[in-house]
Amino acid sequence: MNNISFSVNSMIKISLNKDFSEAMSTQIILYNVKKCSLDLTKLDSDGYSRLVDSIISDYIKINPLGDSNTSLKKRELLSGIETTN
Repeated sequence: MNNISFSVNSMIKISLNKDFSEAMSTQIILYNVKKCSLDLTKLDSDGYSRLVDSIISDYIKINPLGDSNTSLKKRELLSGIETTN
């Protein structure tokens, strides 16, 4: 597993678990991986960014954060790519 794929399984999953159940977090990741036509085993930084954008788009639609700022959530998720560089 490359470092970026590790970020998906750690950073994104942990962040999603704050707002959703473990099973729902997994489903959100898998749904968005498929929606973006990504391969988690060969994910690069561009793919990671596309995945985060897609997940944030879902956050805006679902809005589990209430009135919270989704840009903060996006920054949190994108920090996973920064730690792998």
